[in-house]
Amino acid sequence: MHYLLFIACFMLILLCIKIKYPFFIIVFASTVPILYHYWLEKTWLLPKYANIYDPLWRAIHHMYIL
Repeated sequence: MHYLLFIACFMLILLCIKIKYPFFIIVFASTVPILYHYWLEKTWLLPKYANIYDPLWRAIHHMYIL
């Protein structure tokens, strides 16, 4: 889903070549991934999967809980 969002925003930025005032589309295409990252990933996906990936992250970085 993350990649689809970036591809859609990239297509919007490419559309700016033919539009007279591209500023609004560039701002929109720049803020949508940021909002997606902070709203969906930080509030929903990260708490849901943190218990699964936290031990893996700790093992990779050699941060074991004693």
